[in-house]
Amino acid sequence: MPERVNEAGEFSDKARKAVITEAAAQWEATLRKAELWQAAPGDAAALTSEEAVAFLDAYFRLVATEDLIPAGADRIARTVASHATLGATRPQGRAVVGVREAA
Repeated sequence: MPERVNEAGEFSDKARKAVITEAAAQWEATLRKAELWQAAPGDAAALTSEEAVAFLDAYFRLVATEDLIPAGADRIARTVASHATLGATRPQGRAVVGVREAA
């Protein structure tokens, strides 16, 4: 099991960075399979792997490390993919809400 908790019972920044990096890689792999990672030729919207990590780090900046780490990279990647898909279908100037059944 990867390092998750230090001696004082707090989650480390190193473990947070590792889960964010792994989630970014999983998100990238999912988008590559769907051929959505690279934008159209000449489009500046294509992400690099480093930008994906920076995006996820910023996206979850207000989520406490002790909540983020136990969620794991897979759940983080699925959450970001779901939010990105929902956002991509949102008409300009309109709110969109995703609803799912409780697990």
